[in-house]
Parts: sequence; C-alpha cells; structure tokens
Amino acid sequence: MPDTAAVRCELTERITSECAHCRPAPEPEPEPAPPSRWFAACLPGRCSECGDHFDEGDPGKADAWWEYSSRFWVVAPPGLIRPEEVPPGWGLMEPRSSGRRMRVVVQPETRTPNLSLALMTALVSRTDNIRLREIDQIRQSQRDEIYRAVEEDRKARGKTALSHGLQENLRLLELLEKALGCKISGWAGLDLARMSAEEIGEALSEYTRDHVALQRRAGEVAFAEQRLRRSAELAIERLSGAVDA
Repeated sequence: MPDTAAVRCELTERITSECAHCRPAPEPEPEPAPPSRWFAACLPGRCSECGDHFDEGDPGKADAWWEYSSRFWVVAPPGLIRPEEVPPGWGLMEPRSSGRRMRVVVQPETRTPNLSLALMTALVSRTDNIRLREIDQIRQSQRDEIYRAVEEDRKARGKTALSHGLQENLRLLELLEKALGCKISGWAGLDLARMSAEEIGEALSEYTRDHVALQRRAGEVAFAEQRLRRSAELAIERLSGAVDA
C-alpha cells in the first residue's frame, strides 16, 4: 500500500489546482489534462466554497485512520478519473446515474487493520451509548403516544360528559330509589317494584310530613334522654364521693 501522506498531497494538489473556489482559474494549457474536479480520496474536511473533500492544512487527519483502515478509495464522477490515474493499491468508485450504490471501477488492495483494545473499547462504548439513545427515543415516543391518546379521550369525554348538576341529580335519584326500595318509572299502575313519580309524590305527601315530625320528636327525646343519663351519672359520682369522705 502507498504512503497516505504522499497520495493525499498529490490528490490535494490536483483538487486545489482544479477547484475554481480555492484559487483563481488556471491558465490555459496547450494540451489540457483530463479534469479531476470534485473527487474525494480519504481526505477529511470540506472546502467551504465548493464542497470538495480535502484538508490541506491538517494532513494528519487521514493518517490517523491508516492503522484502522482496510481499504482506500478514490470517489469521482464518471469519466473524471481514469483507472491508470488511481494510485497503486487504491480503488476507484463512481456513482451510478440512478440509485445510491456506487459502481466499482478499480478494486483496491485490502489489508488487515490494527484493531487495538482501546479502539474496540471506544467502539463498544459508543455503540452502547447509541443503543441507550435509541431506547430513550422509543420510550419518549411511547410517552408521547400515550399522552396524545389520553388527551384525545379527554376531549371526547368533554364533548359528551354530563354537567356537574345533572350528575348530582342522578346521584340523588339513585339514593332515593335505594331508600324507597323501588325504581321510579314514567308509567303508573305497574308492579310495586316500579312506581311513577306521581304515585311516589302522593305517598310522600301523605306520609312524609307526619313521619318527619315523628322523627324529629324522636331525635329530641333521644337527645334529652342522653343529657338526663349523663346528669344522673354525674350526680351518682358526686354522692359516692361525699359518702366516702
């Protein structure tokens, strides 16, 4: 495999000489060489103007990955780089007219990368972090779906929900039916398990007034009885204390 620094310098010079944004247009030559614009050759970074992949100011970036790389490629549009122009050991790929897969023009030489323990540890830790990020994103998306479902259900209930006053009336009606031991119906003359509102009203008007009066009197009597019992107990305690003295 060739020295990456030498190959990079050669390719960088070609890119820089052909890029109109990186330097003024070159002077015309009697026999112009085939153009070599806009191709990448394992040169990280970008020209801020034209987008060509190269880093002339920091050549150590490509060398940093030399130990961990198995192949090196030159990527160029069709017809810009001839196979004989590719550095020895490097491969050449060209984009297809349709699709995202590249067409391999020249196969590169392969080498066994030097995968150190520190590199493998860094890759595994980065994979774990990516996986944890994916799990967090899935958890957050599930929370968002649950929240949206709850909000939609709440809105649907709000459109058809009964008012507080109507709910209270229904609750009191249920308590009244439970106390009467029958269901209130809109029809009269049914079995005693179902009574109309008129029948219940007449029965209550005849029975409730006296019954409520008796209940009130019974409550007053019970309260008076409780007070008398308490007074008698207190008097007995005092008399017992006087006799003992």
